[in-house]
Amino acid sequence: MALLCFRMARITLTEGHSVVSGVSIMFLSFLYAGLIKDFDTAERLAHLSVELNEKFHGVQYEARFPGVLNGAVLSLRSPLASNLDPFLYAYRIGMQTGDLDYGLIASGCYIVTYYYCGLPLPALVEDAEQYCRQMVEYNQSTILLLSLAHYQCALNLMGRTKNPAKLRGEAFDVESLPIEELDNPRSAQAIYLATMQLAYYL
Repeated sequence: MALLCFRMARITLTEGHSVVSGVSIMFLSFLYAGLIKDFDTAERLAHLSVELNEKFHGVQYEARFPGVLNGAVLSLRSPLASNLDPFLYAYRIGMQTGDLDYGLIASGCYIVTYYYCGLPLPALVEDAEQYCRQMVEYNQSTILLLSLAHYQCALNLMGRTKNPAKLRGEAFDVESLPIEELDNPRSAQAIYLATMQLAYYL
């Protein structure tokens, strides 16, 4: 992925801007934040990518920006709660334009971010139920497991489970999860992190 992002950015610099230039710079921003750890450059690239997308009216790509930029770049230097509205916007625009993958990724980012913001949990539970249902409908399994783990954590913290220290309840049951699901590092990380949090809180 890294080579592809740098190649796309190079083509943009040598051949000129196009409707996909913003997307290429967006992923480059993600790499600068995640791999290179140059957060100043990552933030500048993030703002540039959004400006390019707006200039070329890239509505079909608009849902991709908040999930990547707010989820991995801009959230490093801004209050966590300030990312909630961009995630919801990305979800809505993704569902409207048919960019279902990124729209539902944004809804998963919203669930996880909301959980860590310390806001009232009943509103999160209501939203998470709707978004997780759509993830199942559109077969978004990776973001679904991440979302379900945090959804069930919220239910546990609200006392809506028999044993609040275990990740088992109406939204998610870790013990009935097929073992191959834990082969996915992101899914395993979400489940183990949620389980450790419950053990610590309760």
